[in-house]
Amino acid sequence: MEDTFQPPFNSCVLDGNVASVMCSYNKVNGKPTCGDSALLKGVIWEEWKLNG
Repeated sequence: MEDTFQPPFNSCVLDGNVASVMCSYNKVNGKPTCGDSALLKGVIWEEWKLNG
C-alpha cells in the first residue's frame, strides 16, 4: 500500500497544501480506512503533516 497507493495522495497533501482529506469506505487489511487510526492519524496527520 505504501509503495503503490500512498505516493499520489502524499503528493496531493504535501504539494497541494490541502486542508482536509476524505477517507474511503473500503477495507484495507480487514479495517475500514475511515476507522484506521494508524493510517489517518499516524500517516496523514503525523508523517505527512496535514495542516487542516
